[in-house]
Amino acid sequence: MSDLSKIEELSKNLFYIDNFCIDIKRGIITLAEEVHTVEPKVMTVLLHLAANAGNVVEQESLFAKVWPKSVYSPGSIRRCITILRKIFQDDTKTLIATHPKRGYSLNSSIKLIANQSASVDYQHIYRAILLLLLLGAVFFYSNNSETSIPIITDSRPITSTKQLEDFAQLSPNGQYIAFVRHPINKHLEGHIWLKDLANDKEYKLSKSSVYARNINWHANSKTLLYVSVKNQGLDIVRMSINLDTMNSNESVILSKPKLNWVSSVIWGPNNTLYYIANKASKKTLFSFNLGSGEQKELLTAQDSFSPFELALSNNQKHLAIIGWHERKNSQIKLLSIPQLENSTIEVVQQWMLDTGHYDISWHPNDTSLLLNDGKHLYHLDSSGKIEKILYENFQFIRFAHFSPDGNSIAIISEKLDIDIWLSPLDKKQQDRLVYDSNSMDRNPKFSPTGERFAFITESKGYPQIYIHHLSSGNNQLVYKNTEKNLYVSPPKWNPLGNKLTFAIAGLPIIINLDNQGSEIETLNYAQGVPLQWYQNEQALLLVDHEQAVPEFIKLDLTTKQASKIVNKNGDSAYLNTNDELLLISKSSIDKFITTGTLERIHDFDGQILQAYRTSKGIYLYAKAKKQFAMWFYSFTDQSIAKISQWDSNQRIVDIDSSGDFLLTHTVEMEKDIVLLTVK
Repeated sequence: MSDLSKIEELSKNLFYIDNFCIDIKRGIITLAEEVHTVEPKVMTVLLHLAANAGNVVEQESLFAKVWPKSVYSPGSIRRCITILRKIFQDDTKTLIATHPKRGYSLNSSIKLIANQSASVDYQHIYRAILLLLLLGAVFFYSNNSETSIPIITDSRPITSTKQLEDFAQLSPNGQYIAFVRHPINKHLEGHIWLKDLANDKEYKLSKSSVYARNINWHANSKTLLYVSVKNQGLDIVRMSINLDTMNSNESVILSKPKLNWVSSVIWGPNNTLYYIANKASKKTLFSFNLGSGEQKELLTAQDSFSPFELALSNNQKHLAIIGWHERKNSQIKLLSIPQLENSTIEVVQQWMLDTGHYDISWHPNDTSLLLNDGKHLYHLDSSGKIEKILYENFQFIRFAHFSPDGNSIAIISEKLDIDIWLSPLDKKQQDRLVYDSNSMDRNPKFSPTGERFAFITESKGYPQIYIHHLSSGNNQLVYKNTEKNLYVSPPKWNPLGNKLTFAIAGLPIIINLDNQGSEIETLNYAQGVPLQWYQNEQALLLVDHEQAVPEFIKLDLTTKQASKIVNKNGDSAYLNTNDELLLISKSSIDKFITTGTLERIHDFDGQILQAYRTSKGIYLYAKAKKQFAMWFYSFTDQSIAKISQWDSNQRIVDIDSSGDFLLTHTVEMEKDIVLLTVK
């Protein structure tokens, strides 16, 4: 049977790959009661692999068949393969095998479902009922909602390079997309780029390299703003573009030497900018008029609401601001722009969400919002009803926003594959790969004895916590994360090694470990990310990042009382064996004595990159004179000594208490711009 005949046969019939039932027409993959709705491009990739089961399908040939009118983008194929592997639970990459520099093969027999003709009537009845339900739903929404929930029907790669694309923004006329492109791990070597979607041509706009973030267009589609990160502070830069020659002129319109963070910078009506930045340890909404140079403070964070991001409606009448309500739930407030211009806060509408952290943007009709939590897209209508947009995705989604006509959603699709390795510090033995799930396996932490480590894996598409036993190689699931929360902080062991603590969206959680399994205790009375257990009392050291300057907190687990220790920016915090707080900056170690008092312990010659606490002291990974070295600070005598040195940077995550072994990461990262077709 020819390739075309095989494709036609599989397209019309249900078939099995192992125990998975494939319905190409409906875009559904089923395993028992588990049903996955899969986007058309992913199903088309599967169709071509299935039609050539057992054989290698060349990557370029596969792309040409699935995206016949697009520029070759291997990243798009890799994304489809990642989604299929997740659905097929193919963590070992044996069902769908990768053949380096060639392509992919499906290593399974294809079984057509016998006697499909007998089930045709049932299928027609089912589809007829489904059609009636869909028509009813369309009628209902057309009469009861200003905007129906977007349906994603296709995806198209816009970029695919070995560098990283980020902060993409479509122009108001929909013809261009501006973005930042930089080499992996080299933000300082970035540039502002522009792509003309009409002819697929790209243009490098910035004349010199820049650490750029947060692009935003002016309504004329000829001028944009971006944030330039400096050694000290931030600049907001205006870039004017000659669309005939694709040359640009840049000028700094606002310099903030004391800022280290700023939200999106919104270009509003009457040449006024709106942004959120830190002031006096609180996130504050500012306006800045480019004509007069006048800056106003419009809204300052309170316990009831602390803003972190904003979006301007297309008619420029409303500013949507999302923030934390009572530091637990996300909340969106809709503010009137005319009232803001008069320095008056008028909340037109507000909606309470859950504990997720969302980015927001407007639908072109200005009656609904598009939300993005990093994994999923959501539709929020004016009544406050939020619904998930169906889009099978196992990668990170960032900067999602509609095209001006509402027919597309532009996103940054980010893939991270992080593996965990065990490495001897003296390098006398070979490094050993201890965990690889074809996804993010991160934040491993040695137990006090060093015989096992806790870590987070996203092999299921969301974070779960496991314990890996080094002697047996067995993995123990200790936190299932049934609610599929996305923001899980690194786990921390207690001194006895029978408990772990971490946080979900800033809410501390304790896992009590025993021989039968694990018991979960949620500390609803507290807020903050656990850093360490106290050694001599039942207490946790927390950090609250929701403050403009991070706040270190002692949480007494017996009294359930939290007490502030100190606010300190840019420092890491650790407890010594006497439970005294040590603050480690880039160049020093200080001991916290009393409120507002620090005792300098050591000035470091070089830059401290990371610190790793053990029961005997703190290992300091530092860079000095182009060399990377490991130092050890002893709790006993407060001495510091160099113990190892490297010529290149090491991705060290943790060190065991003996100082013999390291846990390290290897990281593969891709960031590309993708355009989703919407109906």
